[in-house]
Amino acid sequence: MNESEGLNMEQSRERFANEVDVALAQSARPFAIHNARKVDARGVAEHYWLVSDGSAIIATGNRDDDFAAACASVGLDADADSDSVSSVGSGDSMTGSAGFVTNAAGRMMTPGYVDIHAHGSWGSSFDDGVQGIRMARAGHMMHGTTRQVLSLITNPLDVMCANLQTVRGMMGARPDILGAHLEGPFLALSRKGAHDPECLKDPVPEYVDRLLHAANGCLRQITIAPNYRMALMRFVVLLRLEWFLRWDIAMPIMQPPAEVLMRVLAL
Repeated sequence: MNESEGLNMEQSRERFANEVDVALAQSARPFAIHNARKVDARGVAEHYWLVSDGSAIIATGNRDDDFAAACASVGLDADADSDSVSSVGSGDSMTGSAGFVTNAAGRMMTPGYVDIHAHGSWGSSFDDGVQGIRMARAGHMMHGTTRQVLSLITNPLDVMCANLQTVRGMMGARPDILGAHLEGPFLALSRKGAHDPECLKDPVPEYVDRLLHAANGCLRQITIAPNYRMALMRFVVLLRLEWFLRWDIAMPIMQPPAEVLMRVLAL
């Protein structure tokens, strides 16, 4: 890639990131997509459509009459031109706000991907502050990742706390950010991978509490060496993780996470 091509790529990525910013700043509005090739766990369906009231999908199908009725129920004109805006006066999102009707023209429509372990995209890391998160999320969104848990790598503890605070601070305006995943610093040295060994820590209560305080409820999962049983117990009790714990594999014998957790709870 020459310098000109690289510059064009950067500009294109920035434009898309700006479009994402604008879309997320707007109030949710009804929308409809029709004439799509739907692909999901149930199989493939042609001439498919969906209608959303702006907060949830309220109807799907492949019959044109049903599509028209579903659009009307949220104030959309099913016969509007592709990507045109249909405005039917003032009102709430169900009956009056402007919305969009898009003709997919046979393009593929799939459920959005929810990613729970990735560290960045487009040359940016989720550890790189607001701008890094903004650009990396745009890169993932471009390829269909609609929501994401942001993975943060092992760093000096102050940096990790600051990164957690950044994620927490962005969540209010970014519904596509589901929280944070900590990969470290409580990892086994023998299984550290690319992590800086100088930043690995033993999970003493002071360090655990600092991270939990910085996260302020945004921590969704943590990669932790299973031999740190008491630290794991502290995370489980204090944080009440809603999802699941990821496991560093520094164990003499590999065991399923459920069995490890049972042993921890039995201590």
